[in-house]
Amino acid sequence: MNLPPAETVRGPVLRRSLRLVTLGWVFGSVWVTATAGAPLTLFAKGLGASRFEFGLLAALPFLASFFALAGTILVEHMGRRRFLFLVSLYFQRLLWFPIALVPLWIIHRQGSGATREALFVFLFLIFLMYCGGAVGAVPWTSWMADVVPGRVNGKYFSRRRQWGIASAIPTAIFAGWVLDHYIRPSDEPAVMGACAMLFVCSAVFGTADIATFHLVPDVYRAPTRGPGLVKTLLEPLQNRS
Repeated sequence: MNLPPAETVRGPVLRRSLRLVTLGWVFGSVWVTATAGAPLTLFAKGLGASRFEFGLLAALPFLASFFALAGTILVEHMGRRRFLFLVSLYFQRLLWFPIALVPLWIIHRQGSGATREALFVFLFLIFLMYCGGAVGAVPWTSWMADVVPGRVNGKYFSRRRQWGIASAIPTAIFAGWVLDHYIRPSDEPAVMGACAMLFVCSAVFGTADIATFHLVPDVYRAPTRGPGLVKTLLEPLQNRS
């Protein structure tokens, strides 16, 4: 597959790419905000999570971070960063549909006594979701390092983060309003249904975030294989800094 070198992504193509990456995070910030915090906690509480299981839920992103090594190996071996990013992050974002719906389906199908099975499935799907994010973060970071010019790196990503905050604030307010005023806190099935609705809506925004990257040009990176791949993986471990 012939890909352009990074030096060719300049001028109008570069400006368009930077705008798209920023627009993507405006959508992505909605996904992050609506799937974290109170909705996730209330959903797990409705499934009967214990203190240990809440601790496990908090630990899952750190456990999944080990899969970043798999992302590194794939990037070095294949060199197809956009492809790896799209596959991993689509997997991550689309998983929120079964995360929201499958536990509720289990309880509806088997009754309230099946909350333990539903909780296990919920935690397993959350773990897979974090794994997809860990794998996809590696090609994204490497890819953006070649697309975004070094001279504007700090300024660009700070502005991108600001635009993300602009969409996160109304999202947080809306999610809080739904959970506080739209339903009764004592009505646990309604609370879980509202959380599931937020997860499904956020999954749409999260998927839109990844879809914008189809329009961002991939750039060439020579794959590293054989002894060179092992050397590349060991090099950071040999650097004390």
